[in-house]
Amino acid sequence: MMSSGKRLAAPRNSITTDRRSWLLFLKYLDGLEQDRADEAGLEGKKYNFILDKAYGWENWAAPKGKDGKLDHNAAQQATISETS
Repeated sequence: MMSSGKRLAAPRNSITTDRRSWLLFLKYLDGLEQDRADEAGLEGKKYNFILDKAYGWENWAAPKGKDGKLDHNAAQQATISETS
C-alpha cells in the first residue's frame, strides 16, 4: 500500500468521471428539452427551454458550421476550454 498520500496525476487532457457524467446529463437534458418543445409545438404552445440556447448541446458540444456539418475545430476549442 502507498501511504505517502500522493495521488497520481491524470493527464491534462483527460476527462474525469465527473465531467463525463455532466456531459451525459447535458446530452440527456437536451434531448428531453427538444422532445418537450416538439410536444408543445404540436399543441400550439410555446416551450421555454431551461438552458439558454448558447449552452444547448447543438451549440456547445456539437457546434455546426455554415454547411450544417459538425465543426470539429469549434468542438475541439470547447473541449480545450473546459479542460483548462
